[in-house]
Amino acid sequence: MSFRYRQSGCLVSSDIELPEWAEFRAADAGTPDVQIGFGAAREFEGKQTHFEVPGIGRWRICDGRQICIERSAGAADADIRLYTLGSAWGALGYQRGWAMWHASAVEVDGRAALFCGESGQGKSTMAAAMAQAGHILVADDLSRVDPADSMIWRSSSRIKLRRDAIGPLALDEAALEADSSDPDRYRYAVDDGGISDAPVPIGAIFILEWGDALTVERFRGSEAVSAVSQAVVYRKEFLEQLGLLAGHVLQAANIAAAVPVFRLTRPRDNRRLVECVKLVERTLAQAGRSSG
Repeated sequence: MSFRYRQSGCLVSSDIELPEWAEFRAADAGTPDVQIGFGAAREFEGKQTHFEVPGIGRWRICDGRQICIERSAGAADADIRLYTLGSAWGALGYQRGWAMWHASAVEVDGRAALFCGESGQGKSTMAAAMAQAGHILVADDLSRVDPADSMIWRSSSRIKLRRDAIGPLALDEAALEADSSDPDRYRYAVDDGGISDAPVPIGAIFILEWGDALTVERFRGSEAVSAVSQAVVYRKEFLEQLGLLAGHVLQAANIAAAVPVFRLTRPRDNRRLVECVKLVERTLAQAGRSSG
């Protein structure tokens, strides 16, 4: 049985059911752009990327069209999906020439706010707080962006959160699903009234940092380009392997030239998330007035 999904502008046929993409299920019977499955890969002359996770499996990504999985004995389904929709999907996007960004995003009044930064800076927590305030989740962790017109493709209606963020966010426990690969992590299903596969214009980029005070500061010029290119990079080794690292910087420069980039500094105290949300909302509104 094959499962079909409309994801990032592509029709994907998968031998594996992907509950993380349940909201992107497609009835389209046309020829798929991408195939995901187990076993030997078909031979392609184009780009290829390989990686292995001990005890889980091996992945071979071919020409931006195929993800082939060799599963290790005893590997959990959730772990197979984790690396298929993470590293493997990121490599496939690079092969297709996409800009794949490591960021979470929400839609606010028709424009996306992107949250990026080093691991552990609270990207998903900020996205969840924004969703709790009534905004629409666009992405969590990894998404395709379009540097030509500064758009981001919708990629998720679920957020991965650690236990310490759940209480301050006052999340609906019924919408939480334990992550089998990490007992301290949960997936939170966001009810946003339905998913559209249309991309969303990026309104602003927020690079997250921890600090004693809650502040927002705008980056400009080359400083903005440097900050964005470093904050959103996903699996740098894939970019280097495919010779795409310079192109990644250029893509970041194109978007940073068209979209305001801010440093959002905030305390680690998640009880102040409501203040963070209001600051992001005000900053987006001001940025929209400046560009309009």
